[in-house]
Amino acid sequence: MGSNPKAKRKKIDAPIIRVPESFSSIVGESSNRGLPEEASDKCPPSFQERLEENPILHQGIKVTLEKWGDKYSIMIQGTEVGVVSKTNSKKITQCMELGVRYAGKVINFKGEYYARFFRETN
Repeated sequence: MGSNPKAKRKKIDAPIIRVPESFSSIVGESSNRGLPEEASDKCPPSFQERLEENPILHQGIKVTLEKWGDKYSIMIQGTEVGVVSKTNSKKITQCMELGVRYAGKVINFKGEYYARFFRETN
């Protein structure tokens, strides 16, 4: 922008690169959590799983995940109402290691019940 490429830059005009103070708390050695970018790349913002027919299913009821072996069961107050697919179970396990958890609720879509889970970070 109008500067002469042959002119020497003054020492006072050198660029200053500052590292944010909070960056050290994100990647500190004592922390085993992943970076927020890694969690957003690996962990889906939401997913849903079809539920088995059950009289306790109603729109808007909260559901929880409980690990059984290498899969997760979808539970409503201690009653299993569905199972998370093997692919999604692997993703959930990886995301939990990064400090991400999923909260879910029951939805009714085209006459069938699904558990829809949304990503939450610590």
